Amino acid sequence: MFERYTKVMKKAILTLPIAMLVASHGTPAALGQTLAPSQPAVSQRDGSHDFDWLAGKWHMTFRRLRKPLTGSHDWYSFEGSVENRSLWNGGGNFESGRLNSPLGAIDFATLRLYDATKHEWSIYWVTAKNGLGLPPEVGSFDEHGVGKFYCWNDSYEGRTIASRYIWTPVGPPKHYHFEQAFSTDHGTTWEVNWISDVYRTSG
Repeated sequence: MFERYTKVMKKAILTLPIAMLVASHGTPAALGQTLAPSQPAVSQRDGSHDFDWLAGKWHMTFRRLRKPLTGSHDWYSFEGSVENRSLWNGGGNFESGRLNSPLGAIDFATLRLYDATKHEWSIYWVTAKNGLGLPPEVGSFDEHGVGKFYCWNDSYEGRTIASRYIWTPVGPPKHYHFEQAFSTDHGTTWEVNWISDVYRTSG
């Protein structure tokens, strides 16, 4: 009986400092630990051809938030054109085009690469002005044709953020919708800052 009592008391004494620390300072996040964001389950379906529909030429309309993450609701609009082609029998996709932004033309390219082991796409954004953007957005399409791609360690104007791309079919194969969003709270809330609709012109 005495030995059992001793074991219980030792356990209580060992856990007491942790309980007191959490009670006085809050959750592990408040103690300086970054909680892992809630991420969607990795798809196990073969998605190697999920971007085949993009092959060809497209006309693009855009709405862009002028000052993201400031609480602003000031948007501006512009248009652009893009051409896509598939690589490696669907395992990759390359896109290049020009956006006619009122702040100046943006010559850009996007490289999408498929990891057949993880069943995920990695999306790399490149501009003639700023070069290759890293790290990539990573994700997959679901059974409804909606693609969601995340970068949990992105940055914007010196701030560490999470970013997200969402592709949604509207009137496939001729019309798709795209949105980009940023989060400053590990994906709890998102602010959409880039909205695009793409319309097939050929291919």
